[in-house]
Amino acid sequence: ASVAIGLVAREMPDPLGTEFGIVSDEITFGLSMEQAVRKLSQRVGFEGLHLLSVSLSIQAKTGGNLTGILSNLSSVLRERQKLRMKIRALSAEGRVSAWIISLFPIVIFLILQLVAPAYYGTVWGDPIILPVFLIFGTWALFGDFIMYRMVNFDF
Repeated sequence: ASVAIGLVAREMPDPLGTEFGIVSDEITFGLSMEQAVRKLSQRVGFEGLHLLSVSLSIQAKTGGNLTGILSNLSSVLRERQKLRMKIRALSAEGRVSAWIISLFPIVIFLILQLVAPAYYGTVWGDPIILPVFLIFGTWALFGDFIMYRMVNFDF
């Protein structure tokens, strides 16, 4: 197994090759494979490596078909990636709608200023206009934040 990890370290481009080189060195210096992969998982922070670490740990303690375990793990990771991409595609309409709704008042305001500068007339001189714009702006930003949270998913 350490020979296979050494081969991965040599054949893969950086940064993955370097990380597996560190794993190979750790195994050479006496760490078990599961400990070395666990450290790799902690260094890199990729959830798939954490699942690999757990799978290797369970397989080392209970035995079983390592090839089957790794095959199932790769299938799970591929399916998760497909699901992420599908969710991203399905939420694309919501993201575009959020942008349009957020920018619409600003665009209309700018168009009115260009086409009919006197449209707002004496409103600009009114002392209440600044607090009103601040309140409306705050609510608009709050609405933008809510829309952003609705269409962006944490995985």
